[in-house]
Amino acid sequence: MFRSVSRFRFLSVPFIVHPIRYMNHTPLAPNTLDAGRYLSVMRTSVMTTVQTTRASERTAREKLLS
Repeated sequence: MFRSVSRFRFLSVPFIVHPIRYMNHTPLAPNTLDAGRYLSVMRTSVMTTVQTTRASERTAREKLLS
C-alpha cells in the first residue's frame, strides 16, 4: 500500500499534494491513472521539443550550406 503511494508520488511531480487526499477518499486506481496521464503528457511534450529543435537545427544547417 505505502510502496505504491510513494511510487506514485515520485512519478507525478505536480500531484505531490494529492496522494494523501486520494488515499483518504478513493481507492488506489485513480492514482495510477493520473500517473500514467502525467507520464504520457510529459513524453509528448519532450518529443515535440526534440522535434522542434531538430527542425531548427536542420534549417540553420541548410542556411549555412546555401
